[in-house]
Amino acid sequence: MYKILDKVIKTPNIISNVLSKEIVKKSKYVIDYSSPNIAKMFHIGNLRSTLLGDFIKNIYSSAGHTVIGINYLGDWGTQFGILLLPFLENPEIMKEFNSYNDMDKMRYITSLYIDYNKKCEEDIEMKNKAKEIFKNLETFYGGKNTACDDDIKHQLEIMNSIRLSSINYLKNFYIKFNITFDMWSGESDTIKDAFKIVDKLIEDKKTETTKDGLTILRYSNSNQFAAIAKSDGCSLYLSRDIAAILNRDELYQADNYIYVVDRSQKSHFEAIKLALEKLGRKDLSDKILHIPFGRVKGLSTRHGKTTFVDDIISKGESLSEEYIRSSPTIKLDNDYEIKDISERLAISTIKINEYQRKKTSEYEFSFIDAFKIKRKNSLMFQSKYSRLCSLIKNNEEYLHILNDASFKFNLDTPNEYKNDVEKLIYQIGKLNQVLLEAHNTLEPSIVVVYLSELCTILGPVIRNIRISQQGNDIGASRLLLFLSSKYIIESLLTLLGIKPIEKM
Repeated sequence: MYKILDKVIKTPNIISNVLSKEIVKKSKYVIDYSSPNIAKMFHIGNLRSTLLGDFIKNIYSSAGHTVIGINYLGDWGTQFGILLLPFLENPEIMKEFNSYNDMDKMRYITSLYIDYNKKCEEDIEMKNKAKEIFKNLETFYGGKNTACDDDIKHQLEIMNSIRLSSINYLKNFYIKFNITFDMWSGESDTIKDAFKIVDKLIEDKKTETTKDGLTILRYSNSNQFAAIAKSDGCSLYLSRDIAAILNRDELYQADNYIYVVDRSQKSHFEAIKLALEKLGRKDLSDKILHIPFGRVKGLSTRHGKTTFVDDIISKGESLSEEYIRSSPTIKLDNDYEIKDISERLAISTIKINEYQRKKTSEYEFSFIDAFKIKRKNSLMFQSKYSRLCSLIKNNEEYLHILNDASFKFNLDTPNEYKNDVEKLIYQIGKLNQVLLEAHNTLEPSIVVVYLSELCTILGPVIRNIRISQQGNDIGASRLLLFLSSKYIIESLLTLLGIKPIEKM
């Protein structure tokens, strides 16, 4: 028993220590995750890729792998032709856009897009105008038309303003969720290379042209194909993604290129592999790993049906504050502390809500039971952690005894509580196995299940096993039990990108 507990508290960064020893072969991974479209509010579907990707980055880094996290923004495509329409039709639109803060700019521009997308669906002339705007922008961006007239300059200014505001909005958003990236890039960075790739495939006679004018790659022994260029010559998401991975390989020479994208995109990654093989890069094709996840149901920005994460955070903060103010056990000093803890509790609740599910599951987000203390949720984890912090602080006079040469480990557990204590020590001893399984499966739900079990077992032990006035060896031994539990909860929450709350 003593060896298990002592090892936990004396091992700096226990997760890295365990995984780096268990995982002998170290690899270099480039992970593409989050990667939202600009000019939109961040919705719950984006969040799933963001959180899963962050977990993969964290656990791979802990194991000693070299990991590069990339946020590849969707900042190109025909939709931007639609988005430019209101700005070009009415100069007052830009003035109103500039009057808002970054979050409200995204709300405003999202509503503009929904409105004008509907108009384009009803008005073919307007739709063709949007296509023409985008085509002119792309041929300039791709170097096929080097003449930059006043119209192009104006459109680029609008696009750059939208892009900058989007990035500022996203950066503030990621700060809230404790998410960082090693590199930011966008589809717009790939246009020239995408054109070159299509030209090479055509030149090497690897493509076909459909009766509708699409440039396609055909799968062998199949009627299926993948389109790589539109009939008007404009690039597609596929050709831009091919250019992006070729650029990444030139830059990083990684062992694997991981994409954390929902499972509906499976055929897209098959098409990337097909294109790379036709380009003579089967070596790179074999390095692609698609980590699929289940979609969040009922999301469609085009028609206004979505769940924005900013609204979810706001709702979560409100529920957190309501819970904190009504709780008889939570004692915070002032409104500032209450607001701060409310936000942190809301963020950790949203994260655990995501991480508790297997990544292939589909779900609808809900705060039902999120703030019920007897449920297995973020509140349970944070409450237990906070309680342990308080318990350890109130008995810190026993800390020095743990390092005393005369210290003898002795829990002296009363018979009626021995089973609870033994279950807790057994759970602590399972940590290595859990971490290895989570690393090998890339399933954060394994970590959440372990945390749920640990915190459930901890409940009666915290209630019934006293530290003070038990004698030096017994008090210090029991303190060691709680120190180990605290350190594990803290380490696992950090692995999940969650900041533990010491006081609540």
